[in-house]
Amino acid sequence: SESRQDENACLAVLLNQKQYQIYLMYQHYKSEERYGSIAAYNQLLAILKEWSKTVDIKDYYIWPQPEHELDDHLALSDYLSDTKKQEELKKAMRDRTFQMGKLFFYPQEIEHVEQITAETLQELAPLYQKLGAEKFQ
Repeated sequence: SESRQDENACLAVLLNQKQYQIYLMYQHYKSEERYGSIAAYNQLLAILKEWSKTVDIKDYYIWPQPEHELDDHLALSDYLSDTKKQEELKKAMRDRTFQMGKLFFYPQEIEHVEQITAETLQELAPLYQKLGAEKFQ
């Protein structure tokens, strides 16, 4: 929304040669000019398990921000069920953040892409809204 344009966190859509992704991310480029700290954003990791009970996480993946977009990302279900993978993600994040979203891989055809995109953005919205809450500032 327009009231949140000056924040580092955002919901995004990306199409590249490997996949179509709808995801939550933290914009590091010129982040000092916008609101929202890395620490506040990364607090979302603590509530992912609870959030995952409200959506079908079958096509969801999580990855450290420094990881290249074409690398193979970790399935969110694997991350949530394995504390070692959670520790590995935090280590790979270094002093940065994570990204998480729904990925569809080429050559898989996506029927009703607009509907899937809108539904996924709605699924991610509660996490994004948490970042606007006072307790995460």
